[in-house]
Amino acid sequence: MQFYVLGIIPSGPNATSCLWMEPHHQGEAMKCPECETSIGMLPWLPPYRAKLRAYGGKLGDVTDTSGYSLLVSARFKQAWEKRGLRGIEAFTPLERIQVRPARLGRPTPIYYHIAPRLYGTKIDFPRSHFLRGSFSCKTCQSAAAFKWVKGFSIDESTWTGEDIFRAWGYPGLELVSHRVREMRDDYDLKNMEMIPIEEYFYAPHEFPSYDATKAV
Repeated sequence: MQFYVLGIIPSGPNATSCLWMEPHHQGEAMKCPECETSIGMLPWLPPYRAKLRAYGGKLGDVTDTSGYSLLVSARFKQAWEKRGLRGIEAFTPLERIQVRPARLGRPTPIYYHIAPRLYGTKIDFPRSHFLRGSFSCKTCQSAAAFKWVKGFSIDESTWTGEDIFRAWGYPGLELVSHRVREMRDDYDLKNMEMIPIEEYFYAPHEFPSYDATKAV
């Protein structure tokens, strides 16, 4: 199975950003079931209200939000459900949405909040290229500090079949299966970059490189 890091393209014709609107509610961070260490950011709670800005003149089908969640378009939801993909527990419509430029908000576009979750999938560290600190819990790798990442692998024996998920050991990334890439291409979904996990690169104060010429 080929897995990808789902990236949101920061430039190009469909580059789209999201800011939440007040009042903004957050919950408690997830805790490791083994050591009870808090994992990741505080989740964004409903009701969802957001401001979308299209930098290239067109809205994308996916954009980042806060608290390890994403906003996706009605086109994305329709494609996902037609393909019967797994890993999104709920498509929750936004209660309120503001769009800039204002012309793109007429009629009001429909977007949904989704929250890819930690299921059972783990990083296969022996087959990955991480420079990291030590960790105190084998389940969540709670104390690990990554100095750089130069490609990684999934322990496929722990993968439980979701097409979008986060992985124990590196929960800050949305990971997707090849089926999501096929969905993107077949339905011409915009603002979604797929980086093979073997090619993913991260270093402090740097970001994964995106080729704007391939922006869709």
